[in-house]
Amino acid sequence: QTSPIEPALIKTSLVITEQKGDDPAALKFQPAPDFDLVPLHRDLRNFFKSSGRPLPGPFNLTVKTDSRQYVASNRENIAAPIAMMLDAALTGRPLRRNTHLFAHLNADGSLGRPAKAWEILLHLLQTKAPPATRLIVGPGLDEELNALLVIQQSGFFVDFEVIAAPTFEAARQLFYEDGKPADDLATAIAGYQEVREKALIANSLATFLNLTAVENRLAKAR
Repeated sequence: QTSPIEPALIKTSLVITEQKGDDPAALKFQPAPDFDLVPLHRDLRNFFKSSGRPLPGPFNLTVKTDSRQYVASNRENIAAPIAMMLDAALTGRPLRRNTHLFAHLNADGSLGRPAKAWEILLHLLQTKAPPATRLIVGPGLDEELNALLVIQQSGFFVDFEVIAAPTFEAARQLFYEDGKPADDLATAIAGYQEVREKALIANSLATFLNLTAVENRLAKAR
C-alpha cells in the first residue's frame, strides 16, 4: 500500500547488494520514503537474529516499489513481506505466486493485525484477483472480515482464500510453493478449494452458498 491518495497493490522487489567501503549496510527504498528507515532495518535484523537465522552482512537491502512511494501512514505493514522476501533469499525456496501477506510482524515472530486493515480489505474488493489467490493475514481481523459478509461481499472469499496465520513460521508454510501446512489446515484448504472452484462458475453466488451441501462443506472446512 503505497499512495497517500489511494491504496494500491504494487509489485515490490528486493535487491541485495554487498556494501563496500566503511559505511554500514543500510535499508533503502526506491522511491525514497518520507520517514526514517533505520528503525525498520534494525527491527528486521533483530527479528532474524532472534529467530536463529541472522542476516549475513554487510549487505544493502533495496526495496523497489515501482513508481509509488511507500508512506509513513502505512507504518510497519511492509516489514512482514520484506522479511518473507529475505527469508526466501536466505533459503532459496520459491515463493508461491498470487499470495499476499498483510500482518504486523512482532519481534517474537508472532503476527498481528496490520495498520489500515479495513482500508486494505476495501481496496482488495476492487482488485481483480487471479484464480487461487491467497491472502495471509495476522490474527485479529475477525470484525473486518465479518463486516464484508454484512455488506454482502461474500464474493471476496471466492476471489481470495483468506487464512489467518498466528506466527511468521506459520505464514512461511503458506507462502512458499513447497510449504507444508499442518495436516488439519491442509485438509481444510483442500476442502475449501473444492467449494471455491465451484463458486467461481456458479450462476448465482448467493444461491450457491445457501445450498445445504455447500454449507456443510464450509462448516467442515472451518
